[in-house]
Amino acid sequence: MLATLLALPFVVGPLVAPAGATTSVGSSATATGTDTMPVTVQISEVSPAVLRPGQDLVVRATVRNDGDTTIEHPRATVLLNRFRPSTRAELQAWTDLAPTAAAGRPTAQVTLTEPLAPGATAPVEVTVPAAAIGLLEYADSWGPRGLSLEIGDGGRRVGLQRTFLLWLTAEDVAQTRVSVLFPVVGPATSVTTTTEDESTATSDEDVPVDADATAPTVDESALESLTSPEGRLADLLAVTRGHPSVAWAVDPALLEEAEAGGPHARTWFDEVTTRTLPGRDVFALPWSDPDLAAAAHAGHADLVGVARDLSAATPDDTFGVTPRTDLLWAPPTGTDSSTAALAATLGVGTLVVGSDLLVPTDLRVTAGSRTSVDTSAGTQDVLVPDATLDALLTDPTSVEPGATTATTVQRVLAETAVATREDAANVQHLLLAPARDWDPDVPTATAVLDALESAPWLQATPVSTLIGSSDTGADRSPLPTTARTEQELSAAEVNALATARADAQAFASVSDDPTSLLTGVDESLVAPLAVAWRDDPAGRAALVQQAVAGTQERLAGLSIAPLSNTNVVSTHSDVRVVVRNDLATAATVTVELRPAKACLTADDSPTVTVAAGAQETVPVALTATANCEVRVDALLTTATGHVVSPTVEFTARVSPTIEGVGTVVVGILLAVGLVLGIVRTVRRGQSARRGARTEAEAIATGEVASVGVLGGGAPATGTTAAVRPAPTEEKR
Repeated sequence: MLATLLALPFVVGPLVAPAGATTSVGSSATATGTDTMPVTVQISEVSPAVLRPGQDLVVRATVRNDGDTTIEHPRATVLLNRFRPSTRAELQAWTDLAPTAAAGRPTAQVTLTEPLAPGATAPVEVTVPAAAIGLLEYADSWGPRGLSLEIGDGGRRVGLQRTFLLWLTAEDVAQTRVSVLFPVVGPATSVTTTTEDESTATSDEDVPVDADATAPTVDESALESLTSPEGRLADLLAVTRGHPSVAWAVDPALLEEAEAGGPHARTWFDEVTTRTLPGRDVFALPWSDPDLAAAAHAGHADLVGVARDLSAATPDDTFGVTPRTDLLWAPPTGTDSSTAALAATLGVGTLVVGSDLLVPTDLRVTAGSRTSVDTSAGTQDVLVPDATLDALLTDPTSVEPGATTATTVQRVLAETAVATREDAANVQHLLLAPARDWDPDVPTATAVLDALESAPWLQATPVSTLIGSSDTGADRSPLPTTARTEQELSAAEVNALATARADAQAFASVSDDPTSLLTGVDESLVAPLAVAWRDDPAGRAALVQQAVAGTQERLAGLSIAPLSNTNVVSTHSDVRVVVRNDLATAATVTVELRPAKACLTADDSPTVTVAAGAQETVPVALTATANCEVRVDALLTTATGHVVSPTVEFTARVSPTIEGVGTVVVGILLAVGLVLGIVRTVRRGQSARRGARTEAEAIATGEVASVGVLGGGAPATGTTAAVRPAPTEEKR
């Protein structure tokens, strides 16, 4: 109840405003009944930004009369709400109050020396003596207070701007750790192709598909514009300069192009690599900053893995330091659970997502920026920027309409002070990570970073420390299950890029130097995945076609010489195939003949190694089993069966010789006759000779009577007939 009572005056505020035209604080005037004020107030300085007991407060501003009538007696008054807000929501409530709503109690005022005519501007400076501040000086009373600068005219308010005073009563306060991470990416990476008659091509329309070589590039004029003194990349450099705690997540493709670019790009590159990146956290994004959501939705984490490998292969002297490669940055839209699963699949330590995702369910307490999510591929660590601080750095007017550099700094200090006071025993670690396309307002962004590094309750900390910290355990909304967006590359296009790469890898496997055949292929196929291409879907679609076509054209150099139609007149014969290798390296291939009918078969598929620029003749054995006319396809494959040559067709007229066929038939008939003879013998039983031998043996042993003479009777049973010796030759 006490907290509610204390907070109520902060939100509602006193219902009075100052009046009078003297330097002393007079009575207040009632606010007008409209939210529109004729005078615009722009606070340019609150000094000191952090006020300590005994110090005077100085508020400077510029006022402009946007109305149609002259402000005859302009008066500037500093108003102070002495009740401390206890939540970040109360800070927003204060700035959201209408200009006519209560704005605090008057502390000091000055009268402008001249009337303010329509369209006229005037500087204002109001000093509030330390004695007029009227805030408690207890150690625990530190924190933000609502502060306003009001412009009055007689008894009415004609202009107002709200901001915050930061009151610090003790130096020994808890500290919130805060980290800043800038994404540093350039224009969309395209593909340059070169032929013998064409050395360069800088635009998508100039890229022919019949190129001999392929390499990544960007529009040099666009890169020059970005790195010129007024360009986005130059502004990022200016904001970073002097703030070593700011980390960079850099696309190595941008650095490579800047190093070889125009004068502005080369100057920018030199300063980045020699004076900016050394001594700070540096992360190498996957090459060309691929769209993680598009790759995840198409099921091709492998393409992002290729981009990471390209980054890892970038020489350290391109960065000026050795960068970390354990960070991925999700696209601005389309991030869902499959995107996080992609990061987990690749084993990437950290994924940075937008501040609109994984929102804490309890907005009354500040949640730290490191969390983790469960995915189908395992748990993935995620960094979530603080939404309000991110907005104050990149677009302060989205948080406070009419915000100035001074009011933005005061709001940042107020936000972080409240976050620190929420739970001093368990201070969170906050992150600011602007979007890829952020073009900073250098004075405002520099002032914000200065405040983050100088506030006593803040500790500027490297991002690597945040990555190594523990999960805060705050309850958050889950990632969307599916969040496809029309801006991302379609699944069909991603599949086409992945298929082209698989074909190139398979083709290169025949070479004894595969790398020489794959130079530039990965870069050209990863380039269309760049997040920057989301702004130009038509150009991206054309680039996909060019990249795929260019890759397919590189899969040439192996062939089979034309084969004439042939007559196969025997059961076994050979076809001699000439294999040609026009590659710059030796190639090992398998020769395959594929007859279209079963009457002819290829007995084997011989493997041959052909030297660079040479040819080899390879015999392939055929077997004919019947008369026919058959189409035969001849082609070359890898050891795994991937076709690496055009198919050569020829016709085979198959007529096995009569002798060959007769031999087979006779052999079959003999085998059948043998089987039939065996069967007949078994069925008839004993032969005559075998029977006679058995009977003679029986007579000799007395077991059986001898056979009777022709016409005579058989001997009596049980008697033995006399055996007459056979007549000699003489008697015969």
